[in-house]
Amino acid sequence: MNLLKEALMGNKEGVWAVPEIKPFNKIKEEITYEQGIFLRNRDRIIIPKSLQENVINLAHKGHLGIIKTKQILRTKVWFPNLDVLTEAFVKTCSVCQAVTKSEQRNPIVSSPTPNYPFQRVDVDFAGPFRNSKYLFIIVDELSRYPFIEIVKSTSFQSILPVLNNIFTSFGYPETLKSDNGPPFNSRDFKQFLDDCGIKHTRVTPYWPEANGLAERFVKTCKKALLCTHLETGNFDAKIQEFLVSYRSAPHASTKISPFEAVFKRRMNNYIPQIRQNNEDNREIKITDMRSKEKQKRYADMKRSTVPHRFVVGEYVLCKQMKRDNLTPHYDPNPYKIIRVAGTTITAQRKNQIIKRNSFFFKKFMYRKEMPGKKKPEITSQKKINKRVKFRIMEEGKVCEGSPNTSHTENGTVKHQEEKEEINEINDDQDETLRELSRTFEDSKNEIEFVIAESSEDSSEYLTSNESEGLGEEKGERKKTLRSRGKLKKPAGLEDFVLN
Repeated sequence: MNLLKEALMGNKEGVWAVPEIKPFNKIKEEITYEQGIFLRNRDRIIIPKSLQENVINLAHKGHLGIIKTKQILRTKVWFPNLDVLTEAFVKTCSVCQAVTKSEQRNPIVSSPTPNYPFQRVDVDFAGPFRNSKYLFIIVDELSRYPFIEIVKSTSFQSILPVLNNIFTSFGYPETLKSDNGPPFNSRDFKQFLDDCGIKHTRVTPYWPEANGLAERFVKTCKKALLCTHLETGNFDAKIQEFLVSYRSAPHASTKISPFEAVFKRRMNNYIPQIRQNNEDNREIKITDMRSKEKQKRYADMKRSTVPHRFVVGEYVLCKQMKRDNLTPHYDPNPYKIIRVAGTTITAQRKNQIIKRNSFFFKKFMYRKEMPGKKKPEITSQKKINKRVKFRIMEEGKVCEGSPNTSHTENGTVKHQEEKEEINEINDDQDETLRELSRTFEDSKNEIEFVIAESSEDSSEYLTSNESEGLGEEKGERKKTLRSRGKLKKPAGLEDFVLN
């Protein structure tokens, strides 16, 4: 600001060419200096670099958007690159990122069609219903042939007889797909599948679309049960009626009934029929693949899907369950991606590891340090002790540490002055410490997150401030570690500055 004052007064030549003053050259006719403050158009205060971030933070107190924050600043203040700095500040606000929705959807990934019936089956639960019972549902992926059994609970002991009955009738499938709820996550269920030689595939947590076949059948089944409730009929009998109708009706994807796909003949239901020749399963497969491709094109076009671009080592925010109306859409504490398998992302935060569909994540942006921001200085206690060192003696004796002190009556006065000087220095130090505490309070979460990195990275990574404090000997050790390739900066933190 002193250079700007000299440039306005015209005391020095070539001042307007200085990089710090050059942005003010275009508006120098609008700048005035009144009562120690630079003004533009007499109503907007020109903010120095050291205070620009604080001013933007004040304008963003209510967490308004980029445009509103700019409008608030333009009414009262001005500084170079106001728009650019404001946009960067708002975009890197962790609170705003956590509460902003992201509607990114991935293209549908169709599962391959099985080669024969009951090669792969999907399972799920529906309920509980008014009789405190559940429906255990099994659907074959090729034929869409469904099974519905009424069980008392979702425990493994309740579904074990059902699984044994179906598997002994139709054979053990190669793969069983389920969600992550009970009892599919139990040790007994895993042991049962291992004994039967069945591979267990669990879908991505909180992503029911991955088990779409079973979920869609549950929806159809619930609709039929609602009609049953309105007809006030027998619950068990109505379920069997529904199964007969569903198994004998042609499926929208395969174009033939589930019963016919399994048994190579039409099902004898309530309607009379004549015998038909059986069809080969290869035709089912071809028709099913065409239907899936058509559905995929339609769904991808309708949803405007875009493949995700997440990579290992990137920091992301994860969607969280709504507890109340004030719950943000995303957990404000970021995760680090440790594995990417198609649309399934595995992320870690400290000792917590989660696995979600990429729909649940969005990129987390760290805030860069504002340019021109000065770091507060602090006077160490050691310097204070070196500057003032004295020993309280009897009144009138020598006060050590002050070279001009003598055995005079002024000893007591000088002792009192030195004591006041120490109190002033201590007050300045306390004020500086409080300023430091306020300055770095916003960086507390980022610093804790970096500390949570692996022990190898945290022990080998040295920040710039630590290198200055370690002295020449530890500075040489830092160079040695960097030359050996051991000094690494955690991936994804290129924009994060730890001060």
